[in-house]
Amino acid sequence: MPPYSRDQLVALVSDLYTFLTTFHIPENALVFPPPGGWPNITPEKCAAYGKSPFVIDLLAHLPYISQTGPNSSSLELVASSGFEEAGVAVEIDRVPPHVVVIAKGYESGGRDILIDTEEGTIIVEEIRCGLELNGYYRDLGLIIIPGSDPIEAYRRRDGLTNIPIKELPDPMAQSADDYFPTETDARWIRLLYRSYGWPTASFRKEEALRAVAEYVAFREQPFR
Repeated sequence: MPPYSRDQLVALVSDLYTFLTTFHIPENALVFPPPGGWPNITPEKCAAYGKSPFVIDLLAHLPYISQTGPNSSSLELVASSGFEEAGVAVEIDRVPPHVVVIAKGYESGGRDILIDTEEGTIIVEEIRCGLELNGYYRDLGLIIIPGSDPIEAYRRRDGLTNIPIKELPDPMAQSADDYFPTETDARWIRLLYRSYGWPTASFRKEEALRAVAEYVAFREQPFR
């Protein structure tokens, strides 16, 4: 018998996804299954994937995050397509029947998230780095840019330590040859997020994302 029940694992994944909606993911992007689970994830329709009955039942009851940005795939396709078109399908034949992939990362800093239902563990594989997942977002090791790829600040975390605002270079004084994102951009965007309350409960998400988008739009103008 698995050390954790289906509902316990669903609660753990739901908690992670809900945390992400407090930062950059829209709340309405988190989609929960209908009562009884996603109708198209059944043992019959998923037989070709060689997953255990417990794993199939787990996937049928997990929430998913719909497509929210570049290089992301809509996991809500699970509801209509079983495994085949969803992120959980990637390399699913390379893991044991009792292990399920619920997320595939993108390049350095991306996250592969797997659940080992027999061991009762959630495995987070960082691509070419090693950071604790929630802390990685909380500390802005990954700086979210609405509508664009994030700035992977973890690559130069030592160079992005907190410094007083009066010591930060003027971001608008950068040369047109300083293509976005520079280290100065990364510092200022981190400051913007924190000025709107991140990572506290009073974080004003929509205002912060709008301010960051406006900053990026200005910096990416071909002529300034």
